[in-house]
Amino acid sequence: MVHVGSALESFHARYLGWKHYRNPAGATAYDAALDGVTESNVARQFSSPEHALHLYARGVRSGRVELAARRFLLKNVSSDDFRGNKRDLFEYCLFLFSEKDWSSLAAILIDSDFATMLRGDAAQAAMMGDLAFLSAHRLRQKGKADLAGLVDATESWKPVIGQGQRRVHEACIAFLDGEIDRGRGLIQQSVLQYRPHFALSGLRTVFDFQPDAAPALSGGIDLIRRSSKRVVLLVSVDKSYFDLFAMRFQQTAFRASSSVGVHFHCIGFTPDAAAMPEECGFSTERFGGNTVVRASDDALRKRAYYAVARYIHLEHFLGHYDAVRVSDVDGEVYPRAGDAITHPVILHSFVERNLGLRLPTEMVSAGNVSLRACEKGTAFAAYVRQYILQGFASGLDPLWYLDQSALFSAWADLKDSGSVVTDMRPFFTQKGDWSLAKGLSDKLEGVTKNAGAASSD
Repeated sequence: MVHVGSALESFHARYLGWKHYRNPAGATAYDAALDGVTESNVARQFSSPEHALHLYARGVRSGRVELAARRFLLKNVSSDDFRGNKRDLFEYCLFLFSEKDWSSLAAILIDSDFATMLRGDAAQAAMMGDLAFLSAHRLRQKGKADLAGLVDATESWKPVIGQGQRRVHEACIAFLDGEIDRGRGLIQQSVLQYRPHFALSGLRTVFDFQPDAAPALSGGIDLIRRSSKRVVLLVSVDKSYFDLFAMRFQQTAFRASSSVGVHFHCIGFTPDAAAMPEECGFSTERFGGNTVVRASDDALRKRAYYAVARYIHLEHFLGHYDAVRVSDVDGEVYPRAGDAITHPVILHSFVERNLGLRLPTEMVSAGNVSLRACEKGTAFAAYVRQYILQGFASGLDPLWYLDQSALFSAWADLKDSGSVVTDMRPFFTQKGDWSLAKGLSDKLEGVTKNAGAASSD
């Protein structure tokens, strides 16, 4: 089995929506089956597809991934094994979602019998209605428009989903149809009446930004040491991510380019700066040192802060370096990180190319942004900071896509100023993904493998 950290466990529980479906009947009857399950005898250990499904579901709800059950479900089970059983078919859809198997999901969701079964259960119907919309969206992104169209055309879902949910879907369609400003406005309004599920929940971070409404940031950071380089890759980390990735990240960065340094912004701990080369800069802040996050806050809020702190303090770092490339720590740096930064702001994401294919939360990679220490670069950083602070101050939940939404909003509102360039190739790629059975192990493997030799792409 694979155990996940408490913060990541909480993230998965909310992101997948399984907090609404904690206790499938019969799950506890399979507790004893955990002992002695290995890959070689997996087929003999599971008495039925339901057995494997319930065991896997119970494990996820307890913060672990039962790999033997996962293998059994992938190799030996299909939706036909759960026909007529609403509870298990619902659970199997969640499993397929965690595997990002959009085609298999679509095959279930276009079955009118499943939608009919969910009538009368508003919570499950809402979750599956959002999953149907999300599946069609992902299939379209993968070039499977015909299958996506079948999901869209499934009439049996229309009487199942509510009016508020329908408005969210319609707002997304308007945005994807190229009505950027109108679609963004419709999303902002619709998510106030309905809370979407799964990745669509991130649309709540697309809100009506009021620069003057965002609170001032009280409390500062302690600069331990500047990098010896004038251009740096900036990452923000907690202690666990620093211990896992810092050494690997600085190795892949310096092998990619000798002209850039790395700056680690460390949250809740003080690193041993003397143990790292002079090309590494360091700053730190403690919980309770500002008004955004405190030591008593829950794990999800803290984890969200770890991700956005680099943007909250970006203006500060622009005051110490000639230019900053905002990145993530869990991936590989490309040689183009050493290229000249020719504009005040460069979004190394295919923003304009992906108009019509991606939602606002998906448009800009928060780990591929370059800014020069100039008036327009600083103004962009200030916009993003204030957007993020307004999101935290409003009690927004979830916060996971907040930095990406802030960057998209800044691009949408400032793109006519001439300060922002998009659709430039990335200088960084993140390793692994957020699937339950992969994630951290893939990230470590990818970063370690590539720390020894810089990639050309």
